[in-house]
Amino acid sequence: MEKDELFLILYEHDDYSPEICTLAKDTLKQRYGVTEEEFLSIPETDHLIKGDAGSRKLLIEVLERIGCKKISFDNDDFEDDGSCTFTFSYQGESFYASAYNDNVYVCIEKFCGGFEDSEEIEKVKEAINQVNDSRCVTMYYLEDESYDTLYVDCRIDFLFIPLIPNLALYLCTQLRTILEAERFFSKILDDLKQ
Repeated sequence: MEKDELFLILYEHDDYSPEICTLAKDTLKQRYGVTEEEFLSIPETDHLIKGDAGSRKLLIEVLERIGCKKISFDNDDFEDDGSCTFTFSYQGESFYASAYNDNVYVCIEKFCGGFEDSEEIEKVKEAINQVNDSRCVTMYYLEDESYDTLYVDCRIDFLFIPLIPNLALYLCTQLRTILEAERFFSKILDDLKQ
């Protein structure tokens, strides 16, 4: 299991047997070098239930903390209704996110381009496959037959809870992962065109 999945077991310890929790804690200590102080900093499981920062609220707060001041909510009144997707900019690039206060995972996506040339489309699909095989993102495409266009997006889903150390740095790493995957996609596509 990954580090964040093991932390989630400790965060939601009421859902697991004591043996599983002990095993998760031991694995975090041995494999990831987690200290006792870090274990003591894990908040109680009612943290989300009490209406503190759920994933959505927490994500918006951390985005603002890292300098993403212009967050736009994608609904009719452009106000946060708790369920709509929202867009934001990071390092001059646009992203859109889905997050809910009753869920510990968030999804961030980025539009990576539209392609119309039928010869190029096969190469785009091959580049997408190569990215998906070698990166921890999901790159996918949507075909718009009315415009004969292939739209490419890149997404990443990840655990986002208050107990993650250096939460702002963690979020920046996820955003950079998408940007790196997009650059890798462009490089593969350029190579395939030659």
